[in-house]
Amino acid sequence: YKIFIPEDTYCDILIVAGGGGGGFDMGGGGGAGGVLMMSQNIIKGTYKILVGKGGNGSTTNNTRGSNGYDTFFNGITAKGGGGGASDNDPTGNSGGSGGGADWNGTPGYDIDTNTDGSDGGVPINITGSYYGSGGGGAGGSGFTNGNGGIGKSNSITGTNSFYSAGGGSGRNTGAGWSGIGGSGIGGNGGDGDSASTV
Repeated sequence: YKIFIPEDTYCDILIVAGGGGGGFDMGGGGGAGGVLMMSQNIIKGTYKILVGKGGNGSTTNNTRGSNGYDTFFNGITAKGGGGGASDNDPTGNSGGSGGGADWNGTPGYDIDTNTDGSDGGVPINITGSYYGSGGGGAGGSGFTNGNGGIGKSNSITGTNSFYSAGGGSGRNTGAGWSGIGGSGIGGNGGDGDSASTV
């Protein structure tokens, strides 16, 4: 998109990147996209905007979820969230927030120093209950119990809302539960051999 601002205008600007896709089977939750808030900026002229979409969840235990896409505002970039790990590809991707790990892997990390984001969770393997860790959120890391990291609250629209929360992890059938997305906005994890969501 392009927008034209004809005169000096004070603006609050919220930039949110796309979240990562979740992993397959006992996979990690997708990491949230990076988020950046700029208050009372004076803008004028033509501005280029690209809004990044979320990444796809994995459909096989041999591949991770896809990273979310970056969001751009006139040269300022927020990185997309890292995709969650899968059973045979157990390390979460890094990004604006890190993707969660598979039950036997390691999480992705927050590699965007310009925006709010956090690492994916570190999984805990409880015998007989295999599950991944939650994806990182803008307000906190993913949880070892599979829940997604919390987002960041902001009232730019006039109503306080959460943005950029991590996705919940998947589980195997014997675990009895799947991860919950952070702050009520992250995607919940899948059950059995299904992908956890963004």
